[in-house]
Amino acid sequence: MRFKLTTKQTQFIGAIEQFSAYIGAIGTGKSTALIVKALFHCQESPGNLGAIVRKNFTDLRDSTIKDFETYTGFKVSENKKECVLPNGSIILFRHGDELPVLKNLNLGFFGIEQAEEFPDNTTWEFLKMRLRRDCKHRNGFIVGNTAGHNWIWEIWKRNGSPKNHLLVEAITQDHAHILPSDYIENLKTLPEKLYDRY
Repeated sequence: MRFKLTTKQTQFIGAIEQFSAYIGAIGTGKSTALIVKALFHCQESPGNLGAIVRKNFTDLRDSTIKDFETYTGFKVSENKKECVLPNGSIILFRHGDELPVLKNLNLGFFGIEQAEEFPDNTTWEFLKMRLRRDCKHRNGFIVGNTAGHNWIWEIWKRNGSPKNHLLVEAITQDHAHILPSDYIENLKTLPEKLYDRY
């Protein structure tokens, strides 16, 4: 399958650092980048096992899983909330309340969608402890919106990204060339505080 990616998406997806974050405004392709990065890890290590996590079940079902199915053409099992890829790799889709069931799994990667929805870094640290699968690259990554001085800011921004971490930041204008022109014009009607943020 082919994806048309921006420079910032490509920087995040191809990061050599073990832990990467793609933080940006609306319309910057964060979900697409998360999905492609998960597929990359599945392709690199056939038989890999990874997890895509989101805080709320409804958002996981109605947004994250739907986006994954739309972008990839693969179906996610409704009962198991997982997708088995042709090379034997499996991607689990889980929400915040289901995380304890992952405690005995050996993951090769995990991705957190809309990471700012989590109030602190507990989920991030829990998932890092699951990265012990025998595969080419063991990686944890997040995508999310800017949300002030939260746990993401503490890890990646406060003192600069620590060793083996990468932060990629994007604003909507970075992607203006692939977004509908009326969408960009509509953003200009937002209250000034919101517009500046995006």
